[in-house]
Amino acid sequence: MINDISQTLKDFLHFLKSPRDRFSEKISTNDRYRIFTVLFFTILLLNALFIVPLLGFVHEYIMKIEAAGLLRNFSIGMMLFMAVVAAPILEEILFRLPLKYERNYVLRVLDKIAGKPVFFNFWKRNFAVIFYLVAILFGFVHSFNYKNEWNALFLVLLPIIILSQSIGGLFMGYIRLRLGFFWAILFHACFNFVVITVPYLLHENIEYINQKNGDYELRVEGLFCKESSSTTITHQKTVDEKILMIEATNTDLQTLVELTIGKGHKVLDNELVHFYFKSEKGLTEQELIKLLKEEFEITKK
Repeated sequence: MINDISQTLKDFLHFLKSPRDRFSEKISTNDRYRIFTVLFFTILLLNALFIVPLLGFVHEYIMKIEAAGLLRNFSIGMMLFMAVVAAPILEEILFRLPLKYERNYVLRVLDKIAGKPVFFNFWKRNFAVIFYLVAILFGFVHSFNYKNEWNALFLVLLPIIILSQSIGGLFMGYIRLRLGFFWAILFHACFNFVVITVPYLLHENIEYINQKNGDYELRVEGLFCKESSSTTITHQKTVDEKILMIEATNTDLQTLVELTIGKGHKVLDNELVHFYFKSEKGLTEQELIKLLKEEFEITKK
């Protein structure tokens, strides 16, 4: 078994040294499962042991990486459908299907118009460069998953920020060429399934704040995604603007702060939350923000 794993990884690294879109060696069904499984667990380990800690270091010490949270407004079921079904099919059609010249209908049409295999010959001569460019482009498209300002620091760090997707592009490109297009979709779907479900199980309903004393009660519960399609926010203030009550479900913290506490604050580590606050005497805006700052990074706009 160790030899099979070692040989699979050697074959993959050999391919990366000189990518090609043709394989003369026949491959059995057992070999397909072996290659798929070994490479799948390899990319998971790469992410868990190297890429995720590296991104954590960048986020903590160099620049806050602000995820756009494009999927968190969906329920877990819809999120899984988007990430595990829709995205793999669409992205594999766009990025990996054309890696075989026979399926690259744009180049085939251009060659037909030219009347000779101009683009086919270019493809054959430069396939290694094309393969890597496609993987990088696949990673770059995922840079729009973040809402950071595109300043010099963000651009310098961008190769690290999109490292997981770019490396994933290499793995899925190889799977597509070696095993077939539908294996690449399956690989992509399984990877996204793990990326969604593991954080969901670890993060869902995490208790950020739970404080209760004679002056107030404050509970903030973090959500990985919306638990239902509805969002509710209710709040109550005194005449002198002291905050008596805030109740919210399925709401991102930034929106909640702006609507109920004050618009002059920016939540840098914005989260989707259930939020409950109650005080008989009421707290001022500054007092409540101070309590939230014990857990969340909040600055003035």
